[in-house]
Amino acid sequence: MKPYRFTINEGEIEELRRRLAHTRWPEQLPGVEVWSKGVPVEQARGWAKELTDFDWQALQDELDGVPQFVTEIDGESIHFVHVPSTRDAAIPLLVLHGWPGTVIELIDLIEPLTSPPSPANPAFHVVIPSHPGTGLSGPTTQPGWGVDRTARAYAALMAELGYNDYVVQGGDHGAVLAPHLGRVDPDHVRGIHVNAATIGFIPMGPVDEQTLAQLSPVEQRRVAAIGAFLTDGNGYNVIQTTRPTDDRLRTRGLTRSVAHLDHRQSPRLDPRPRNVGRPPLPAATSRQRCAVLADTHSNLDRQQRLRRIRQPLRQPECLHQLASRQP
Repeated sequence: MKPYRFTINEGEIEELRRRLAHTRWPEQLPGVEVWSKGVPVEQARGWAKELTDFDWQALQDELDGVPQFVTEIDGESIHFVHVPSTRDAAIPLLVLHGWPGTVIELIDLIEPLTSPPSPANPAFHVVIPSHPGTGLSGPTTQPGWGVDRTARAYAALMAELGYNDYVVQGGDHGAVLAPHLGRVDPDHVRGIHVNAATIGFIPMGPVDEQTLAQLSPVEQRRVAAIGAFLTDGNGYNVIQTTRPTDDRLRTRGLTRSVAHLDHRQSPRLDPRPRNVGRPPLPAATSRQRCAVLADTHSNLDRQQRLRRIRQPLRQPECLHQLASRQP
């Protein structure tokens, strides 16, 4: 295990900007409803411009403002953030990001979890790994890094850090990994909290009319949202499941990658009314509650750098409640 600092090569940034500037944009298909044939060209252009103007030095400063490390587990490099609390009774907490995602989307959690303002709330030693093969962990050198192997690697990481017991929080893909940690490391996992994709993107079978009638209006809207996603937003998931693409190849087609991620912002994935003529990249951020599938949506300030593509847990008191229920 050794300390790590994130360093951006200015030459690579200039190459990124050069490639974006030389993108050969297609013409917008005429006579079609906006978003009905994928990402509108102007939407993709807008995101490419934001990426060109992005403050990479600010990103580097933000990441290097927290303690980062790399270690080798099961033959691969694992990058992680580790911020211990100063409180004696602090609880070790493993926080798992989603896909596509990075540790940057979870940095805002560190201070309120390690140093909560109220002494009545428990504090946490926070560990945030970059998933193997993604982000700052770098590409893996061998296949087979699925949920089980990744969960076992994180159990080994927590043991290497000296934490005999710990709790786990995961969102999106992290919500798939977190419960599996409880399966592979049951003697040390004290509790699990999940948000987003808490049922793996799909419901546990169809919901019959009688059951649906017993749900609250909010729950019915959530079921409708799942149905809309499966009908109109799940294509990328099916393709990646049946014809996966090495992300190292995907990133070579940079503008295509931008359009792919932008497609996931489509207003058609949200069943509620929304203005089609919205600005590029409004972010739907989950304000987590302590109930499964509790989420509301709000647009983030477009001037917040990088926050527009984060999905952070905005209510760490959920974890405080989780901790308070542990023996």
